[in-house]
Amino acid sequence: GTARKARVPGYQVGGKTGTVRKVGPGGYSGDRHVALFAGIAPSNDPRLVTVVVINDPKGKLYGGGAVAAPVFSEVTKGALRILNVPPTELSAVAETAPAPRGGAA
Repeated sequence: GTARKARVPGYQVGGKTGTVRKVGPGGYSGDRHVALFAGIAPSNDPRLVTVVVINDPKGKLYGGGAVAAPVFSEVTKGALRILNVPPTELSAVAETAPAPRGGAA
């Protein structure tokens, strides 16, 4: 898909990108867009729904997956932390679990 930048480390998320050409006096614009990403987290038991809309993104990148998805990732990562939502991916649990002390008995 086009939303790799929407990933939130440690969580399963789901979402949809969107890119819209803006309409001007002569029809659809070739260089003016609205980029969006709408997503849920965690996807197995949603606690958050987040929609990011960027009006007229600047620069060469303008697609929802390129400019709105990274904002979703950062906002969702912080919100899940504040809400104390436990990670849904085992790799995140392993990374945050304390290392065992001592050796084998």
